[in-house]
Amino acid sequence: MHKAQGVTVDRAYVLATLHMDRHAAYVGLTRHRDGVALYYAAEDFTDPVRLARALGRERAKDTTLDYGGEDDPVRRYAERRGLDMLRPESEIVVQASVLQPEATLAPASRRSRFAGFRLDASRPAELPAPVLTPPLPAPARVPPERERQRAELEGLAADYARAWLDAERMRQAALPVLPHQEQALMMAGRGLDGFGAGASRDMQAALDAGPGLAEGAWTPAGMQALLTAMGGMRRDRLALEGRGREAVRAWDGLEQAYEAAGQRYAWDEQREAGTRLEAFAQELKRDPQLDGLLRERGRELGIEAGSRLDRVVQAPEVDGRLLRSVDIEHGP
Repeated sequence: MHKAQGVTVDRAYVLATLHMDRHAAYVGLTRHRDGVALYYAAEDFTDPVRLARALGRERAKDTTLDYGGEDDPVRRYAERRGLDMLRPESEIVVQASVLQPEATLAPASRRSRFAGFRLDASRPAELPAPVLTPPLPAPARVPPERERQRAELEGLAADYARAWLDAERMRQAALPVLPHQEQALMMAGRGLDGFGAGASRDMQAALDAGPGLAEGAWTPAGMQALLTAMGGMRRDRLALEGRGREAVRAWDGLEQAYEAAGQRYAWDEQREAGTRLEAFAQELKRDPQLDGLLRERGRELGIEAGSRLDRVVQAPEVDGRLLRSVDIEHGP
C-alpha cells in the first residue's frame, strides 16, 4: 500500500485487510481520478461498521523492537521508550557546572509582619464551603443499531450512485446502456428497496434533479448531500402519495352517490353528482403530478382496472366523449 504513494490512476481497486489503518486507507482511497472501489472479505469484517472502524483507527508505526524474541509486550513497550531499568545508561555525560559560593552579607534582621499575632484557640477556624461544579453532560452516544443502519444505507447509496453514473456516462455519450450496466442498476435499486420501500425511486429522483451528487458520493460530505437530497425526495413522494389516496377516496364517494341517485331515480341528485364528477376529472387533469401518479401507480393506490377513474386518468383530456364512455349521465 505504501508503494502506491504518489501514484495516480483513473480507477483504483482497494482490498481492505485487518492490517490497514487510517494512514493506509487514506493512501489507497486517494489514488484515483474518476472512481475508486473498496472490497473486503466477510471473513475479516462481518459488517461495514467493523470495516469503517478498522480503516479509521490511529496507531503508532511498528518497529523491529516490536518483533523481538521476548514475549512480554510490556517489556517491549518500555524498551521502545527508554524505560528499561536493565539497559545501561547513556554514555553521554554532561558535567554539571560547579558554582563557587560568593561572599554575601547577612541581611539585617527586621520585624516580621506576623509578630504578635495570636490565633484564637477557643474558636475553630471556619473553612469556606466547597464550590461544587456540576459534571459536564456526557456526549450523546449514537446507538449501535443506528450506526449499523447508517453504514448499510451509505453502502447501498454508493452502489446505486456508481451504477447510475456508469449508465449516465453512456447516455451522455449517445451510446446505448449495456446490459450489465442495466443489471447493476436494477440490483442496486433492489438493495435500496430492501432497506426501505420506495427508496430506489427517491434516489433516482434525487440523481435526476442533481446529477453531480453521484460524482461526490465517495466523500463524507458528498454522501451526506446525496442522502439529504434523497430524504427530501422521499418526503415529497410520501406527500404526493397521500394526495393520491385522498383523491381516490373522494372519487369513490362521488361515484357511490352518483350510482345511488340513479337507483332511486333521483335525477336531480344524479345530475349534481355527475357534474361534480366531471369537475373532479377536469381538476385532476390540471394537476400533472397527481394525474401522472394515478396513471402510473393507480393499482397501488386503489384504482381498479377498467373503472371510471382508471379510464379518466388514462385519457389525455376530459371531454364529452370521455364522459359518455365512462357512463356519466346528467339525468334524462
